[in-house]
Amino acid sequence: SLKDLSLGNCHLLNLPDFNILCSLESLESLNLYRTMVGHTTIVTILCNNRRLKNLCLAGCPNIDGDEICVILSHCQHDLECLDLWRCTSLSDRGIASLVQCSKLRDLDLGWCLNIQSSSGALVRLIEACQDLERLYLTAHRQTGDRELKAIAKLRKLTQLDILGNRNITLPTVQELLASVPGLRLLDASFCEQLGDADIRQMRQDYPDVDIKWSFTEGL
Repeated sequence: SLKDLSLGNCHLLNLPDFNILCSLESLESLNLYRTMVGHTTIVTILCNNRRLKNLCLAGCPNIDGDEICVILSHCQHDLECLDLWRCTSLSDRGIASLVQCSKLRDLDLGWCLNIQSSSGALVRLIEACQDLERLYLTAHRQTGDRELKAIAKLRKLTQLDILGNRNITLPTVQELLASVPGLRLLDASFCEQLGDADIRQMRQDYPDVDIKWSFTEGL
């Protein structure tokens, strides 16, 4: 029985073409990156394959991100890697549901721009997933120091992407670097509260961390 399936970037597949996947029952890894899979189809797949460890639904325009996360919270408690990059329908509701997927090690929420930091849902998710090793919050412009302080408690974290953040401050970034000795990659590009001198000093203080940085005025 099929356990691993990758159809990423299969642009020629149409909605009905994915229906055959509903008969699968043993999947452990599924990659549908930038495909036209329909929402009803992916819900059926998730309900029929309850041992998924890796799931990529990045750039899938036909799915309802919040509903997908609710389904995951009910039937995918062993999920370790989840990619929802550019899921425009994902909001605080979906993030709140994901706290049930506490085994997550790799989580990509990059360019999911409808997650409001004021709800506290992202902080609760981070607190629930203490095994996180890689976390991508690219372009989360409302994420701030509160979220970063929660991230600083992730002792297994090796990679963090906060590119394009407007609110995080230098002291909190420094606290993160001091608190997570295993961190090896930090992308802080286009973080408006940081400057060239700050980055130079942090690179000097933490030579084992690859700190990515670029900044253009007005971005």
